[in-house]
Formats: sequence, C-alpha cells, structure tokens
Amino acid sequence: MTPVEIRRIMSTFLTDPVYSTIQSARNYIISLRPTIMDGFSLVESRCLWFSLLLYKFRSDFNSTDELWTAARAFILGSLRQDLDLNVCARRYLNIFDIWKKQEHTSFINEVIGYYLDVLQLKETIEETKNDSTISEWKDSYQGLIHKIRDAAASMGFLAELDARVSEVRQVRYSLVENMMKRVYWDMIENDIKEEKYTTVLCQLLELKNLVKGIIPLRFHDDLHEKFNVEYIQEKLESRVLDPVYLVQLCHWIIDSIKEWDSASERSLYDREIETLEQAIGRLEWAQFLRFSLERCTLLALDAKTRIDIWRSVLQPKSE
Repeated sequence: MTPVEIRRIMSTFLTDPVYSTIQSARNYIISLRPTIMDGFSLVESRCLWFSLLLYKFRSDFNSTDELWTAARAFILGSLRQDLDLNVCARRYLNIFDIWKKQEHTSFINEVIGYYLDVLQLKETIEETKNDSTISEWKDSYQGLIHKIRDAAASMGFLAELDARVSEVRQVRYSLVENMMKRVYWDMIENDIKEEKYTTVLCQLLELKNLVKGIIPLRFHDDLHEKFNVEYIQEKLESRVLDPVYLVQLCHWIIDSIKEWDSASERSLYDREIETLEQAIGRLEWAQFLRFSLERCTLLALDAKTRIDIWRSVLQPKSE
C-alpha cells in the first residue's frame, strides 16, 4: 500500500465517527492485517497499523508514554508527509517490540499465577482425603487445569508453565527450611549454653502463637494452661527447668497440631514424637532444648500454612 493510501486510511480512522468505539476500531484494524505498507514487511505493517489503536485508545492498552509518543510521531509524520517518516516508523517498531515482549511476559506470569492457584486448590482439597469433597470439586479444578494447559500450548508457553510450576514446588518444599535457617537455630543453642534466654523466649512466644492459630478458639484456655511461657522463663532463669516438663509440653504441642491437621499427615507427627523420645538422654541439655523448640516450630509453621489455605477455601464469600 502506497503512502497516499496509508494517509487516507489513517485520516478516515481518526475522524470517522464509525470508529469511535474500541470494538469498531479494533475490527477495522483487524481487517488491515493482510495489508502491507510499502517499504515494510507484513509483520512490520501489522505493528504499524496497530499504532492507530494505541494512539486513539491509549488507556485501553496500558501503553507507556514512550510508546504512545512514538505512535503519535509515526501517524503525524505520515499525515504531514515528513521526510523522516521511515525514521519515525523504525523508532516506533523498536519501542513497540519491547512493549509487546513486556506485555507478553506479564500475561504469561498472570496465567501461571492462576494455574498455581488452581493447583494449590487441587492439592488442598485432595489432602482432605474426603471422597465427597473431592468428587464435588474434582471436575471443576480438573477442567480449569486442562483449559489453562491447552491455552498455554496453543500460545507456545506450556514448557515455561511447567518449568515455573516445578520451580515453585521446589521452593515450597524448602520454604520452611529457608525461613528457619540453620544458623538461626545454632545461635539459639549457643544462647542456651551461655544462659541467654531472650531469643529462646521470643521463639517460644512465636511457637505459642502458631499453635494458637491452628487450634480452635475454645481450646485456647487449655493452650495457656499447658504452654505457660512465663513459667518456662522462670524455670530457665533459675536453672531448674525439668526436661520431663519440656518433653510433656512437646508431646502436647505435637498431639494438638496433629489433631487439627490433615489426616494424611498423622504418620509424620507420630515419627516426630518417636524422634523426640529417642533424643532424650542422647543430647546435651542445650542441644535438646534447641532440638525440641526447632522441631515443634517447624511442624507448627508447616501445619498452619496448610490449615490457613484450607480455611480460606471453606470461608464463605461476603455478599
């Protein structure tokens, strides 16, 4: 298409009331997709035609100031027959290419985010081991999974989707370990040896709050009775905290978490109690206190994460 014909189309598009809505304008630009501008390839021509939409309906496309300015320069240059039209066109194409890649990446990230949400919902539902719940939701989440995967395949980013899911799962598996770095617990153990209990007491309070967030409100009085941080502080500072009391407290914490976590996780808690009992008498006092606090904290943190997700799924939406 010659520059004269291009100017005629641009002028009509910008002034004709027929193209005053985004839908009518979009349909018209789509009709121009097979039309090649002189001096440009088909792909470049399509990008140049799109400049009309970006210029006229800037807010609908979330275009950057730089892109809109480049589109405007190309359009006005065409209408005024400027000698530097090719320069304006090339500048617009370069900026448009960057913008398009950013928009594409943003779109893919958004789709992957939705996909991960659906997978998390699937895993949370299946962790209940409740056949009626699973059968009620299975068709819905399986249908969503297939639709997203089919769309990703057709748009060419299915491999990227699977790679991102694999990466997120790996991060999820190591989340608890990353949040509670080994050096942190080494520091706590060293504080215990030096009879510095500030960090220990802070971690005890954190553990108590985690357990409080897991068990129902009606059992909170029992929690305060069984898990008395002030009592532990007094005994620690007096150097008379009985290891038996600590073992009983850990038993109670683990049993309480176990009761309100998924049934599929119960064997994990049984193994943790067995490991705790094996540690009695085998570890020195500082190591045993650190070990007990660390294991209970990590168990509570992991359980609370699962329970919070499940509660958010079950919570009815407000009208």
